[in-house]
Amino acid sequence: MRFRLSQVLKGKKGRDVPQKETLQPDTHTEPGKASFDTSVEPEPPEKNGLFFLNESQFQSATESGQARHSVDIIAVHGLNGHPYETWRHGNGNIWLRDFLPLQYPGARIFSFGYSSEVAFTLSTGKLPDFARSLLENVMAVRKTSEEMMRPIIFVCHSMGGIVVKKALSIAIIDSEDYDNIRTSTCGILFFSTPHRGSTITRLPEVMVNIANLCMAGTSKLTGRMRSDLIKSLERDSQDLKSISTDIRHQIAAYRIVSFVEKKSTPPFSHPVVDDFSGIMDLPKETIVPMDGRDHRDVCRFGSTKESLYSVVCRHLDKLAGDIHKLPFTEDGKECLKSLSFPSLTSRFHSVTGVEGDTCSWIFSQPPYERWITDTNQAKEENIFWIKGKPGSGKSTLMKYLVQSQNQTASKLRGNRPLPLVTASFFFSARGNDLDKSAVGLFRSLLHQILQEIPSMLQAFLPLYRKKRDTQHPGWKWHLDELQKFFASALATGPNCRIMLYIDALDECQEQDVRNIAQFLEKIATQTSSSGTEVRICLSSRHYPNIVIKGCQETRMEEHNLADISTYVHTKMEAVGYRGVNLTEKIISKASGVFLWVVLVMERFLTAIEDGETDGNLLRELDSIPDNLKDLYANIIDSIPQSERPHAVEIVFWILLAKRPLTATEVRYALAFSTPFRSQKQGQKSQNFLQSDDSLQKIVRKWTRGLIEVTRMEEDSKPVVQFIHESVREFLSQKDNIYLFDDSLGPNPLATGHHRLFSSCLNYIKIIDLSRQPQNGEEYQRHDISTAIQMTSDLSNAFPLLQYSVLNLFTHAANADKGGKATDLLDHFPVAWEGLSAIWLWRFNLIRQSAWETMIPQKATLLHMASIFGLSSFAKAIIDKGVEVNGKDASGHTALHIAASHGHRDVVKCLLESGVDIEAKNGRGHAALHQAAARGQTAVVDLLIEHGTNLMAVNNNGHTAVHYAAAEGRADIVELLAVRGVELNVQNSLGESPLHQAAARGHDEAVEYLLSYHANPNIVDNNNETPIYQAAASGHFEVVSILLEYGADYTITNSRGETALYQAEINKDKAIMEILIAHGADARIQDTKEEALQYQEMVKGYKAFVDRLVPDGDDILIRPSGGALALHQAAADGKQIAIMELIRHGALVDETDADGRTALHMAASECHEKAVEMLIRHGANVNQKDGQGYVPLVYAIARGGDAAIKTLIRHGASIGVNQGL
Repeated sequence: MRFRLSQVLKGKKGRDVPQKETLQPDTHTEPGKASFDTSVEPEPPEKNGLFFLNESQFQSATESGQARHSVDIIAVHGLNGHPYETWRHGNGNIWLRDFLPLQYPGARIFSFGYSSEVAFTLSTGKLPDFARSLLENVMAVRKTSEEMMRPIIFVCHSMGGIVVKKALSIAIIDSEDYDNIRTSTCGILFFSTPHRGSTITRLPEVMVNIANLCMAGTSKLTGRMRSDLIKSLERDSQDLKSISTDIRHQIAAYRIVSFVEKKSTPPFSHPVVDDFSGIMDLPKETIVPMDGRDHRDVCRFGSTKESLYSVVCRHLDKLAGDIHKLPFTEDGKECLKSLSFPSLTSRFHSVTGVEGDTCSWIFSQPPYERWITDTNQAKEENIFWIKGKPGSGKSTLMKYLVQSQNQTASKLRGNRPLPLVTASFFFSARGNDLDKSAVGLFRSLLHQILQEIPSMLQAFLPLYRKKRDTQHPGWKWHLDELQKFFASALATGPNCRIMLYIDALDECQEQDVRNIAQFLEKIATQTSSSGTEVRICLSSRHYPNIVIKGCQETRMEEHNLADISTYVHTKMEAVGYRGVNLTEKIISKASGVFLWVVLVMERFLTAIEDGETDGNLLRELDSIPDNLKDLYANIIDSIPQSERPHAVEIVFWILLAKRPLTATEVRYALAFSTPFRSQKQGQKSQNFLQSDDSLQKIVRKWTRGLIEVTRMEEDSKPVVQFIHESVREFLSQKDNIYLFDDSLGPNPLATGHHRLFSSCLNYIKIIDLSRQPQNGEEYQRHDISTAIQMTSDLSNAFPLLQYSVLNLFTHAANADKGGKATDLLDHFPVAWEGLSAIWLWRFNLIRQSAWETMIPQKATLLHMASIFGLSSFAKAIIDKGVEVNGKDASGHTALHIAASHGHRDVVKCLLESGVDIEAKNGRGHAALHQAAARGQTAVVDLLIEHGTNLMAVNNNGHTAVHYAAAEGRADIVELLAVRGVELNVQNSLGESPLHQAAARGHDEAVEYLLSYHANPNIVDNNNETPIYQAAASGHFEVVSILLEYGADYTITNSRGETALYQAEINKDKAIMEILIAHGADARIQDTKEEALQYQEMVKGYKAFVDRLVPDGDDILIRPSGGALALHQAAADGKQIAIMELIRHGALVDETDADGRTALHMAASECHEKAVEMLIRHGANVNQKDGQGYVPLVYAIARGGDAAIKTLIRHGASIGVNQGL
């Protein structure tokens, strides 16, 4: 029979519908600002994929600064559903699109569509397919750091909830690809999801009716039914049980709200999803009965005034409020640990707190007022800089500000109440390297911020995982990667106000200070695209002389007079002193330096308690210098001569130690300035202090308060330190050390290092530690937990062991530089014979517990001098007749070691002694290889001067320029190139230095190599060119440079693959664009045959690339068996592409693996004009696919009225054999 068009095109019966509601922007919109765009997105004709429902509103809210909800809401429809129709109310309103964007400005709202039809469908997708498609589509819209930081809320109807649960279970297994979705999900709203299935699935025809398929005559179609999909939703089906089991632990971490239908859905007399199946029965699950709503209407709302819609929004509000309270995943915890370090908050806790009402003056200062309020317009005013003299109380004020966040929050005026996040860092020049470095600063700030903003943590996790999974277990964070993420996260982060407090910038390592200041200025003045506000408070002395234009400043000494007065009066009243003259004179003489007052008051309070007269007290005050440096000299001068040898000993330990020492370590260090046979013997000596309390008292006595014993944390071990950084600076000058002892020699600091070296050596030599390691035990690699436990046990038993072992040679090196090589030689040669194995054993164990490199077996004293840079000592050893070419167990000579570490003076000493400059280690490396790989430019230059072989190769054929290129050492590449090194030399794999640099993305090295005429088209053993390897590794800049130098992108490797092919495989749009712009042929090789691809349009190659690689999608969406490019163009409705492909030889009626032509594809997606174009080019309108269906059937199944008309107009028909 003939098919009647009227049956297909019959419209719905007319009916009156309520007027569509127009929702106004929320009441939080700032006065005086224009409302953001409230227009809705046009509905696309296709139904599969992820649709951005509020793109224009989101962009408008972001640009107007009203984006306050940084969250992604993703809706997923159910069986026979639709990304728009499932949520559309009878009056036309789609609440996800028409209501939510204006109630949650800044939220991105998506609707996911997939082929969920159960009747007359060509889809073969199953639940895992739908779930993976959801994951891929979501990842495609979460590429930037800002996008990856956004929490996710899923809104699911019916089977959509099963799809989401399956997707999250897949994300657990495939964590490398999808973990961001799993960890970013904070809640799920289930609307009538059949967690335990439904009894109604035995009637698929009725299910079709329930889904309200908008197509006349559908009930008469008896084509393919998705019985497999229906079966998976049966009551207690195995599929549902498996999904629930897979997700049970993960889903407990989310906030779950289950909305249960309470009305029967015709023709049934009971709900489709009953109470038993509609809930998950989780402890924290919220169950909401939806009275009066059936299975279809449970997720449809026509007005914001509907009470049930208000209920839904109330739960969305709870989820939005919980976004900052998400529990950390195990990965998140480990990531935070990688940023942390033991002394992270030590300096903050060690800073003296405020006395009484001091410091409160800051809140009334105009510069502070301008900084803290959000009424200012100039971005430069986001920085507030507190400057002051040493000891003026800057750190105490900064601690007060950090602890006064309630007052700070009350100062943040305006109509935009934002969440407040505070992070602080207090530099300490007296601390570890991380306590005084830029790396320590940004590790600390990120550690604090990521805990407060979990969405930022989610964005940071990929960087952490990449380092964790691809680098040595002892990997470390680097400044550039931390700053890059920090800037990106603040520029694109969620709506919040971040307050950064950074104290004592002047105590940062000198080379970092300017970098930090410039970086902070950049992030404070950059414009955030999402509403993140950054305020920065700095403190420092009046130097370094760095200017940040427009920043707010205040000077401590101009404002702290009242604080000093309060402090002095309080202390005087505590001892009952009522004299006015002395009190006021102390206050006046302080000149704003709080530390001066603290030190002076200690002296006067003691004198007052001893009954000293006012006259003597005033005369004593007159004799005290009024500046800190002279005061320190005055204090030292007051120490009796008999106590000064003890004082200088402890000063050396606190001044020169490589890290802050605990009180217990200092007790043993002082005792072992004299050698003892055992630890017990040392403990019984007269000079040994038996407790930390005893040390605290004696230190105060010996140094008159210049050194203190304090706790960095409440539960931490007491640490010995100078009372202030200015004391350390004062005593670092050799002339001031002479105040303790003028017989310390021409270099008193070198003398001090020699004394510390001697104490360390004395401790290591005790008989308690004399057991020799057995059978290479000193080089045994333990598992990390064992190494840590063994190190801890040793440290507890022998308090000074860890410090002595790790820093023995460090102090030796500093003594060596100060001319103490002869003194070292007096200690070492004899002692080293018996100690080398013992020391190496302990050293390697401790290094292993900290993931540090171990020292190889058979390392000689000359090797040790080369490792630690003891040049004078090395010369002294050589003069004694040691073998300069001796090798350790890895074949390294001392020259290899010195070259690798960059100790030029040691290298020079060895070269002058006749060392073999071409000696190879076990891997065939010469000293030049080691220096080039480590970037030791000065050493490379020195080796070249001494005639080293520039073309020497290792066991794998690598030359020095290979190593320099591979490690991105551009300066060494240039140095070698200038000397005429062959740049096209190839290793055993056929790789040139250019291959090495290109594959690793070292663009500067690549440019140097090419500028010195390296061949851009050289091929390796796999016929791969540098541009192929750069494209395969995703290095856009390198690809660009190679193209500029004429790289041939058409060269194929041994598998027939081009650079463009690799870019396509990697979905790298940027590299694809630039290759195609230079003329690359956009063809891809199929696994079975080379399928014709879209051809570049003369004026539209960029648009072509955008379509060829849509963000996150596969290059070709291949139906089962694979699809040709013409099929893809037809499915996408791309008329120009269809025309161009046919012009280039594509066969109009060629079929894919399922027997479908391009016309089938155009008809299935209802692309009327594409259908018309294919027919005009000779497409057979009645061509049957593998199941016997013609294109018209596809159009009918999709309800494409216009496509149906076009096909019938051109003679399309449906016969009896179509099953209709």
